Amino acid sequence: MGTQRNIYIDYIKAVVIILVVLGHSIQCFDYGVTSLLWSDWLFKLIYTFHMPLLLAISGYYSYFSIKKQSLYIYTKKRVQYIFVPMVVWCVLYSIIVQVCFAQTFDVISFVKVLAENIQYGYWFIWAILFSAIYSAVLHKLRLDNVIGFLVSSILLMFIDIHNFQFPIVISFFPFFAIGYLLAKVDINKLISFCKKYFLLFLIASLICYFLWTDKAYVYITPSNFENWSTVLFRDITAIVISVSFLIIFYYIYRYISRSKVVSFLSEVGKETLPIYLSHHLIVNLFQAGYLYFNVFETKYSIIFIIPSLLFVVLFYYFTRIINKNKIAAYLLLGKKL
Repeated sequence: MGTQRNIYIDYIKAVVIILVVLGHSIQCFDYGVTSLLWSDWLFKLIYTFHMPLLLAISGYYSYFSIKKQSLYIYTKKRVQYIFVPMVVWCVLYSIIVQVCFAQTFDVISFVKVLAENIQYGYWFIWAILFSAIYSAVLHKLRLDNVIGFLVSSILLMFIDIHNFQFPIVISFFPFFAIGYLLAKVDINKLISFCKKYFLLFLIASLICYFLWTDKAYVYITPSNFENWSTVLFRDITAIVISVSFLIIFYYIYRYISRSKVVSFLSEVGKETLPIYLSHHLIVNLFQAGYLYFNVFETKYSIIFIIPSLLFVVLFYYFTRIINKNKIAAYLLLGKKL
């Protein structure tokens, strides 16, 4: 069961990273920076749960590493395999900006672009890094339980820091904590519980989806105590839709578990961090206004699933090429030397 469960989780990670790329494709190729983006039905569905679910999966895996390693060793490895690749991609981004979009190469401008990109270009990486190290500290203090995580999540909302997109980073800590805590639970009992109440989760998901407004996006309403009602609704929405998503794709997985599709997706799922890092360089160029490629505005944003799938496959094989060189794999993908 352990092997099957790992394949299933990697398969889920692959599907979610496809949703990440799909969401960015809708943003970059259809709406650009217009506010109409928030109301797109598919974009809204994706952004109600996909990043919280990725953080929960990261928390699930991190539990086993935190339990086995000292705080120092675990923190050191997180910095090596998450922070270092992020910085390297930020350096590449800054070089591209200076070489391709600036009239002349200026060291001061290069450093400025690099510093801004490190702070604001990869909030998801900061969320994983912060959540992982914070959870390791709680484990060291023997506070890595429901009460410890709950109190921590509430206290974090009172911290008034805006660098490194901290309000967004702390928004996702509770989901990392949920994944961490669920790693202590018998996975079979957990799946049985979710399957038993699947219909209720599905109904709750539909209700939350239709109640979701622009205000619910974490990018619009930060996680602080003044916005507690919005934060609570946003978190509940992410949880119920994530559960519904997991059960739906669990049934699909059971039906096609021996197919080449699942085999390939499970391999893609092992490379979600490298795929996220590499594709986000392009996203950052769009978001900064250096690239603009508005294909056409359409109500049928589902069509962007095609280029998104192609992008994921392309980035996956790109990571496989980089993996052939240990130093490049370490610097760009966070692999061990």
